Amino acid sequence: WLTFDGPGAEAFMQAYQYPRRPFQTENCPHELFLKLIRLLQERTPFAWREGISVITAILARAGGRENESTKEGRLLKRFMELCMERFSDRNININLLADELEINRTTLLRLFSKKMGIPPGKYLMQLRLQHALGKLQTSEQPIAEIALSSGFSDFSHFCQIIRLATGMTPGEYRKNRNL
Repeated sequence: WLTFDGPGAEAFMQAYQYPRRPFQTENCPHELFLKLIRLLQERTPFAWREGISVITAILARAGGRENESTKEGRLLKRFMELCMERFSDRNININLLADELEINRTTLLRLFSKKMGIPPGKYLMQLRLQHALGKLQTSEQPIAEIALSSGFSDFSHFCQIIRLATGMTPGEYRKNRNL
């Protein structure tokens, strides 16, 4: 129910982790296509911007939802829930989460990487980083406390991760938050 073509289309679709060949998907989201038609007819700057968001929603639905009725789908969902609930615990790591889910660490790594496109450890680190960057931007909490509340037990490792992500130290990132 959808063809996506033109300059940059291949890279865009690969970013969504879609195959290069046609594939079967769930039912067509007719309501989104109708909304897109209305927006295209409106021809205002707002309508064009809103249209891009509708196109993105259509593309997201083209891949279907993660099937939670399968054992693998339920496992991935539970793993991500555990990560979101407990990322601030400095002692949580992939080995402990795999044990809690009663799955081999290697199996979790293979399955998560295949479905999500990143290793599970990187997913956990991204949650911690996202939390830390948000705190640096919105609070005056001491940086060492932010590191601890974000799940980092080693302050120098925390600073290194922030620098890799932003090109700045945590203090510089905080100072530049209003730029």
